[in-house]
Amino acid sequence: MSEKHRVLIVEDHQLFREGLKAMLNSRGDVNIIGEAEDGLEAVQQIRKEKPELILLDLSMPKMGGISVMREAKRTFPDTRILALTIHESDQFVLEAFDAGADGYCIKDASRKELMITIERGLVEPET
Repeated sequence: MSEKHRVLIVEDHQLFREGLKAMLNSRGDVNIIGEAEDGLEAVQQIRKEKPELILLDLSMPKMGGISVMREAKRTFPDTRILALTIHESDQFVLEAFDAGADGYCIKDASRKELMITIERGLVEPET
């Protein structure tokens, strides 16, 4: 079996975070290396764990997801980031990609859509 992908989940809502964990743990190729419930904790986890993929909520306490994304990309430019959010407006989408997002998924997407987006983040960065 190939090496597992190192994934960090950054989400301030515990239920959603646990749901993501359960979905990803059902895959055999993912290792959840950490979780963060706010932006400052996320930056600490990113520096400590050096994840391959970050599932990142954009609206969080203490430090917003866009700021976390910029810091993560500045420190580890090869780390892929998938923005998970309730925001569908073009402004949020453009701001996320401008900050370094490799993918963007609305939280009310189906499980299948979310897994496809995560798969793309694991296999090949969006260009």
